[in-house]
Amino acid sequence: EKRRREMSLSALFNEMPPEMRTRYAQLDTACRAIRENYKRLSSTSQMFVEQMESKLDGLAQSYLRLLNAAFHHREYLNTTNPESIRHEARELEKGLEQQPPKVQEINRKRIEILNKRVEKYEKVRENCQVIDAQCAAVEDVLQLIRDQSVTMRDPQQLSDHLDSLVRDVEQTEETVREVEAIFESTPLITGEFDAPSSTRNRIRN
Repeated sequence: EKRRREMSLSALFNEMPPEMRTRYAQLDTACRAIRENYKRLSSTSQMFVEQMESKLDGLAQSYLRLLNAAFHHREYLNTTNPESIRHEARELEKGLEQQPPKVQEINRKRIEILNKRVEKYEKVRENCQVIDAQCAAVEDVLQLIRDQSVTMRDPQQLSDHLDSLVRDVEQTEETVREVEAIFESTPLITGEFDAPSSTRNRIRN
């Protein structure tokens, strides 16, 4: 299971552009420095070392998933033109009432789908901003923890910082999953149109 998870994370890392890989490498360096500083704690505080190991590993994995999500979000945004989609919807609406009933029915469904695509674009754009902000927060907090761990006096306080960050990241990851569900649930135009009953019966038979 651990091996499979590592391979999955490696695949996420490898498909990202160089600048995102560099960001992850810098975060990994900060995590390593924190681990090294925690190892200097007295034996009575070593329980914090094990806790930190688990939290840092989890955060690094979540950060990588968020970076990868940001990469795919941007790819989608860069290849989608919402204004073009809006224009197409407006053009379909022109003269809709003068069209034959069946054509009108099909075009109304097309307009509905185009409007859903615009809504999806706006949601993805907003979510991309949330992911960017959360990734920056992870970087800032871990750099702060690294700085504080150099002259560590209260390991519990640093552990609390991490707990708070983990909760924030978990909430952001949940938002990412919700947006990915939007990707999956957006219907294809061909699947939206009902074929005539005789056609459906022929397909089934």
